[in-house]
Amino acid sequence: MKILKAIFTAALLLTSGLSLAGKSSSVPVEVSTVDSWARGSMTTARFSDNLIESIGCGIRTYAEDVDGVVSESVTGFCQANTSTSTYRICYTTNPKLLDQINSISDYSYILFVWNDLGDCTYISTSTQSFYIP
Repeated sequence: MKILKAIFTAALLLTSGLSLAGKSSSVPVEVSTVDSWARGSMTTARFSDNLIESIGCGIRTYAEDVDGVVSESVTGFCQANTSTSTYRICYTTNPKLLDQINSISDYSYILFVWNDLGDCTYISTSTQSFYIP
């Protein structure tokens, strides 16, 4: 019994330093200027080995006072920059796309598409455990 206890303790000590983790997915930023799309994982871009790669989206709210009447406008944007400095940005005022931008979190994968005018026409986000570094 003492031998089994000793073997069990030794096995426990040897494996206690091991750390297990789930699936991890590295998705670098890509931009297709031909097909007008950009995609990538925010964490992959953030922890890349270059100072250029980035991807993300944001929302800006503007208030303007014209003759005592205040009007607000909300504009969303998505931007991506590859490690080789291929950069694109698109803009939107579409409420559904603004909602999609608001759903982005620290560990999101982002895909966006734009038209010839630079308007965002499609924004897709995915927040999964495998995007966490």
